[in-house]
Amino acid sequence: MKYLKFLIINTWMIAAVHTSCARSKSSSEPAPAAEPTATNEDPSSTITANAGADTTVVLSNQSVTLSGVDSNIGSKSVTYAWVQTAGTSVQLNNANSVSPTFATTNIKATESLTFQLTITDADGVSVSDTVVVTITVLTISGTITYDLINHTNASALDYSNIIQSAIRGATVELIDSSDSSIAETTSSDASGNYSLPAYTGKSYVIRVKAELKKSDAAPTWDFTVVDNTSSQALYVMDSATQTVSATAITLNLNASSGWNGSSYAATRVAGPFAILDSVYLAKEKIISADADAVFPALKLNWSINNVATSGDLSLGQIGTSMYNGTGVYILGAANSDTDEYDGHVIIHEWGHYFENVLSRSDSIGGSHSISQKLDLRVAMGEGFGNALSGIVTDDSYYRDSSGNAQGSGFAINVETNPSSSTGWFSEYSVQSILYDLYDSTNDGSDNLSLGFTPIYNALVGSQKTTDAHTSIFSIATYLKAVSPSNASAIDTLLASQNIIATDEYGSTETNNGGDARNLPVYKTITIGGSSVELCSFATNGSYNKLGNRQFIRFEITSAGSYTFTANGQVGGDNPAIYVRKQGAFVFGSSTAGNESTTQNLAVGKYILEAYEVTNISGSRTTCMDVSISAN
Repeated sequence: MKYLKFLIINTWMIAAVHTSCARSKSSSEPAPAAEPTATNEDPSSTITANAGADTTVVLSNQSVTLSGVDSNIGSKSVTYAWVQTAGTSVQLNNANSVSPTFATTNIKATESLTFQLTITDADGVSVSDTVVVTITVLTISGTITYDLINHTNASALDYSNIIQSAIRGATVELIDSSDSSIAETTSSDASGNYSLPAYTGKSYVIRVKAELKKSDAAPTWDFTVVDNTSSQALYVMDSATQTVSATAITLNLNASSGWNGSSYAATRVAGPFAILDSVYLAKEKIISADADAVFPALKLNWSINNVATSGDLSLGQIGTSMYNGTGVYILGAANSDTDEYDGHVIIHEWGHYFENVLSRSDSIGGSHSISQKLDLRVAMGEGFGNALSGIVTDDSYYRDSSGNAQGSGFAINVETNPSSSTGWFSEYSVQSILYDLYDSTNDGSDNLSLGFTPIYNALVGSQKTTDAHTSIFSIATYLKAVSPSNASAIDTLLASQNIIATDEYGSTETNNGGDARNLPVYKTITIGGSSVELCSFATNGSYNKLGNRQFIRFEITSAGSYTFTANGQVGGDNPAIYVRKQGAFVFGSSTAGNESTTQNLAVGKYILEAYEVTNISGSRTTCMDVSISAN
């Protein structure tokens, strides 16, 4: 909707009551001749200036009129010139008249404005006077909050202890009730406070938007919480109509959870603002490490219709809370799984957005659980998301509520990791390493308290341009580079998780995850030389599990045409190959049966990924021979 703003001009008159005049002579006027002392001067020959009495007016949609007078002017020809000498600049209309006007549109807080009137006669004689006009600004102000529902120790939502928490950084608008135009806009502060100037005699609605926006100097951001089942409409909270008369208005607003003690019986106004506050915390954590961060726009899609069924996103069939590369989708179905109060879940998904737009993630996504052996890219992405949720909140317990009346759930302590789930393929290991690097608690093999800045610098620096896939190997290598004095302690922490990271490729890694075919992590190949055997298997599951996909690293030293082949060793094998450069897709070949494709490649380092197509959703062990030849 477009809003138009109308200013109705009436008049406040400032009466002329007193004066303090200064008389000056034009510098171009000849010096006067000496006059006999006995000559009587005609009083009417001396002009005086009177800019009017100092006065106070209340901010309104009326204009203010200044009034200059001079009882000694008589029939003399004079000119008037008004200028503003102090206060917020306003536009003087008819500044060369005896009674100019100005609008108070620019005035946002009570202050005094000073104006000077200069009167000049035909002989060039000038006199001046000043007037002070104090504009008293009435405001509508208060604190905006939302019902925050924390978790029990069992990770259920604790409706018996609802607290009102500040809505921080949200857009707050003053809506003119007469035409629905936006009269003023501000943002709530870190305590949820807001203040908006308002005209007397006008009626307004205060609108709080579920958005965080800043578009001037860096840092900048644009985060909105929208309803994906209602054409991505922005969530807002509106007050009752407020009429401004003679005094300021204090108006506190609270977004209610809608919980009546046993169910959601009213509109769940708090939901979008709970989501927004988790994003606020994440954004602030990044800014603490980088005051010049620029966040691309992100929509967070939440609806009470969002269910754990995959299908049409516009109908709420989102499958799970997720980031799909363009937006975050949050579950909202009560008595099943609703995540608006599961702050760690929201920050985890926001973390995938962060990786995508400010850092880099090569994760192929897909289903996963905390104890599974995963593709190294997936382990990195999911482990980072879990760790970030703890880093942002300074709470190592990742909680996710679910079930009837949100009465059940689960928790993960991202700081600890069972010895049975360690390795470069474990999101458990990744999350605990990253959180231990950050936190101030030293325990076990954790003797580090790096804080967030070194982790951030590695993520937006070398991790973004690594020639390998993004993994615990790459982030650990670059963390040691940005914090070399801690390199030994970082290696000790990695070793406690059965990980050896001497370079971004994990070249010296000895943990094979229970299958020798997983090492080396990246095989090497000689272009034009013998083929390399890779085996794709589904022992640990399909699609994104350890062993499904194998990697070869190679370097092109001369740009040109190259032929890639992948041949299965038994009938029915169906290998596929994909090639990427610094995470970016270069080409892929996935036809029925064996693969052979010719491609033109530029100089640089590449990663070839090979897998058995059946292992995308099923189970088959295929060993294939892969070769690269120059044409």
